[in-house]
Amino acid sequence: MKKSLFSLALLLLLIFFLPTIVSTTYGKQLVIELLAKASHGKVSIKTLRLRWLGPQKIENLQITSPTLHLSIDEIETSLKLWNFLALQKADLSFLLHKEVHFDIKNGNLLVPLEKASIENIRGNIDTTADGLKVSLSAKNKEGGSLKAEGVIGAAIPSMTWENLTCNLFLRLHDFPALPFFPKGLLPLLGDQIDMSATMKIEKGFGSLYVIYTSSTTKTLIDAYLNKGLLTLQSPITLSLHLTHKLSRYLLKDINPFFFLAISADHPILLDIPKEGFNLPLGQLENFEMENAKIDMGKVQCLNGGILALAVALLKNPRLISVKEMQVWFTPFSFSIKGGLLTSKRLDMLIADSLHIATWGKINLQENQLHMTLGITKETLQHAFNLKGLPPNYLLQIPIKGKPNHPKIDGAEAAARIATLLALPTSAQHEKKAPNPITPFPWEK
Repeated sequence: MKKSLFSLALLLLLIFFLPTIVSTTYGKQLVIELLAKASHGKVSIKTLRLRWLGPQKIENLQITSPTLHLSIDEIETSLKLWNFLALQKADLSFLLHKEVHFDIKNGNLLVPLEKASIENIRGNIDTTADGLKVSLSAKNKEGGSLKAEGVIGAAIPSMTWENLTCNLFLRLHDFPALPFFPKGLLPLLGDQIDMSATMKIEKGFGSLYVIYTSSTTKTLIDAYLNKGLLTLQSPITLSLHLTHKLSRYLLKDINPFFFLAISADHPILLDIPKEGFNLPLGQLENFEMENAKIDMGKVQCLNGGILALAVALLKNPRLISVKEMQVWFTPFSFSIKGGLLTSKRLDMLIADSLHIATWGKINLQENQLHMTLGITKETLQHAFNLKGLPPNYLLQIPIKGKPNHPKIDGAEAAARIATLLALPTSAQHEKKAPNPITPFPWEK
């Protein structure tokens, strides 16, 4: 009996002093090893102070990996030690307790591969009667700054888009996009950004207002959130400064003209009407957008994709060997619904000599093309000395394959052209093509 009581007392003492034991050099090393495993890097901690009832404190935390270098002078929280077990189970109910406090002092972050750095990171989370009060600030060496603050509603443990309540503000001034946005979006977002964003949501209903400017992109978004469905209160105009990197990003998946651009005379303009815009958050496959319009103007392009196919088909000796060519585009509209991008007719004048057009559908989910290449009467006459074609005639050739690797049946196309040469009246059996937007810009 005495032996059992002694064992129980020893166990209770061990449990009571466990935070102190973990705070020792040996216990701290265990925590370092756990953090190193999670971060895939090297970790060092100068001081670790743990208490069953809090506060918990880490001083001089250093994490170094191939992808990031992070240092924080001090992290302190009022969380009870057992609250960390709840975090592992994704149980956030303890955040409703008014005594919860979390503080980060003087952090520094470096992303070596992107040469992006953030300094003087300070963050704070406090539980109030209205929910979680959050704030975050940071700077960078170039003089940029970040400031975020607001309140997230009290329904945190069971928070969804349907019951979300928040009042948040974010301001970025000349600040690196990394690490706040995925690296894959940098060609679109730009490396350094200026942005102000305000989100006010009450039980799933509210507004989102964003002003965004970078070296590549400029836009304003005035949207409404209805239980997870984002709609527009005002049309969106997106101005894009075309670069080689941005061209690769934009045109690799949903490219209704299948070329790789190098530069443009003017910013590309994308106009999105508020009517027909529906973005279910977390369900991008159900995204809908109607009658969006792109105006590209004159663009310098690499000779590849549909351009190379058209040049080879039309046997233009002057353009077959060139690496770059100027293409003049008409404005065109497109819609997205049910995973399909439907492109209306887009006309192109290649190197001031070849006039072609494309239209059709792209299956975004299967990444497949169901498009048509149209070759105008004037281009056919110039290339093959064809006579007697009907007014506004277009030779229509199916485009299959994938957006980044379009294909046409060259043998079928050559046979169609041979038939026109032998029997020009066969052009009368061509199905009607979509009407172009006239006058063409090169005719003005």
